[in-house]
Amino acid sequence: MRRRKSAEERRDEIVAATLRLASEESPERVTTEAIARAVGITQAAVFRHFSSKSGIWVAVAAWLAETAPCRWREAAAGPASPP
Repeated sequence: MRRRKSAEERRDEIVAATLRLASEESPERVTTEAIARAVGITQAAVFRHFSSKSGIWVAVAAWLAETAPCRWREAAAGPASPP
């Protein structure tokens, strides 16, 4: 039996799918229909989690702002030396 995902999990999936799609083509060409297809939900379900397409992009920007500094520090530190 499949478990129903929480709203937070589904929002995270939508953000991840948006980032993935934006990396494959230009961000302005990413549609909510394509996002829904990538997540495996309907377009209407996307709008149950975000009130607008710009709301999705705000969530994407927030995710980037939260995770990018840590990833930049890791990249700046360089590869770990072999044991």
